[in-house]
Amino acid sequence: MPQNIKNVIMMHNPKVAGSYLMKLLNSNKVRYHRSSHDNVYAVKKILGPVKWDRAFKFSFVRNPWDRVASWYFFHTRLFDKMDFPGFVDLICNGKLNDIQEAVMFTNRPFWMHSVKKGMVNPLYQHQYTDGVDFIGKYENIEIDTVKLMKKIGFSDYKDIAPVNVSPHKKKGYHQYYTDKMKNMISVTFKEDITEYKYEF
Repeated sequence: MPQNIKNVIMMHNPKVAGSYLMKLLNSNKVRYHRSSHDNVYAVKKILGPVKWDRAFKFSFVRNPWDRVASWYFFHTRLFDKMDFPGFVDLICNGKLNDIQEAVMFTNRPFWMHSVKKGMVNPLYQHQYTDGVDFIGKYENIEIDTVKLMKKIGFSDYKDIAPVNVSPHKKKGYHQYYTDKMKNMISVTFKEDITEYKYEF
């Protein structure tokens, strides 16, 4: 690793290849701090401005329609009484505390902690990328991973197989959305869609 890269911070955007990225970094013995799903503002406070500014910070983003579907199917065990249309309606129209409860990991206090700090919908992706040095895309994971590894000093590195692939991945997310649901996501995640140039 180059001398100028002393610290690496992985802003772990939920359901955006986080397990793959951690395994990749660990396999190549990269020293890094993972945000544990905390957003940028929380990590800055935890590490302090000096450590934050000196570190090389990165995150990955994902198509919002695909990501919401992935979140639902990954946590199906939490939604035995809620179908996918109901989940989309909750995410787009529900109260913040209800959204927090629906998308939280089991026994994971992060969401409520973040809500108390004034965080908005925990699915908004820009809160994981604000001020980072590199933003990769889930859809370009192979190409962007190469770019990332070069930036932290690895022109040659050990690659790994994908992990935690969502069941809906093989079929594609489009089939799960009606026009109404598609539009609901486009309104709720307008900022992410515009910022990262996504289309349905």
